[in-house]
Amino acid sequence: MHHNFFALIFFVVLQVFSIISSSAEENSVQKIRIEIEKLPEIKKLSRTDVVFCQFEETVSHNDRIFADELNFTPPIEEFYVYIPKKSEDIFSVCADSGIPYDTLITLNSLSGISEKIAGKKIVLPTVKGIFVRENPVSFVEILISSEFKSFVENSEKICYYLNEKKFYFLYGKRFTPAQRAFFLDASMRAPLDSIRVTSGFGFRDSPVYKRWKSHNGIDFAAAEGTPVYACKSGKIAFVAKMDSVFGNYVVISHESGLSSVYAHLSRIDVKKGEIVRVGEQIGLSGKTGAVTGPHLHFEVRLNGVAADPADFIRY
Repeated sequence: MHHNFFALIFFVVLQVFSIISSSAEENSVQKIRIEIEKLPEIKKLSRTDVVFCQFEETVSHNDRIFADELNFTPPIEEFYVYIPKKSEDIFSVCADSGIPYDTLITLNSLSGISEKIAGKKIVLPTVKGIFVRENPVSFVEILISSEFKSFVENSEKICYYLNEKKFYFLYGKRFTPAQRAFFLDASMRAPLDSIRVTSGFGFRDSPVYKRWKSHNGIDFAAAEGTPVYACKSGKIAFVAKMDSVFGNYVVISHESGLSSVYAHLSRIDVKKGEIVRVGEQIGLSGKTGAVTGPHLHFEVRLNGVAADPADFIRY
């Protein structure tokens, strides 16, 4: 009887301890919400602006505090907001604020240097490092999430919420060479090493269909087996084999609504969902699909609409 009673008491104590431990574990993550509308606004990135002076003092203070905390990253308690003028870009904002572009890019989910920030509310943190988004969307965010995964797992569990996006902060971290290359990749390169146009963009007398027909890309002369390269960094959005028109072809999704198409390939070297860098080989040219001979059909699409590749690349 006594044995059963003590066993029951022990069981109850275990259950209570389990509940407390679970609650403590859930509460161990400190959540900080960044409410843009409530942040102090800097009107001008200059010491003539009182709010900017306060921002600078806080940054200097945090530089000392965070550097001294070798085994613990304190929570960031102050954020500011700034609306860039037409003449400003991300680099000028970084230079004038003293905050590295790695920090501003990751917190504000900027995709690349070509993204326009004039007139947008840019959140300025008062520390330097990298914000790792829990559910990455852009190619830069995906790379950061992958490459800094171990750091996030071993870091202090402080998370930040900005416009419903959840971030972890890694103090003092900077972009890796690969992440930097993705962000700085603003231009497009030709998809072949040697370029000779055999058919331009627009209406033409189709050699395949023998009638006047719109040509949504550019045809480049290329012997079968010639390496074909990604014209810009991005994600492989679609891979098709033996299509009746394009044969074997690849579609790469880039930032800002851009995508590129590589058709009539003899071999495809990538898979759907892969991240590729500008200049990375994606396949070999060929003569699959509706063709009269080996070549590369190359397209650039803006928000799904065919655009003249000559407006984006030089050849």
